[in-house]
Amino acid sequence: MPPHGKPMDAKGDLITRDNVTVPAGSKIAELRARQDKLVYGQ
Repeated sequence: MPPHGKPMDAKGDLITRDNVTVPAGSKIAELRARQDKLVYGQ
């Protein structure tokens, strides 16, 4: 079960920020923030 407590609906479901959480300050969180800035310009 993902850390937010809700199980994924089915194998192969799209993994999104809404259904998967990562520790704040982790490398993956930093990389996602950089990616969001490039994609969304924020």
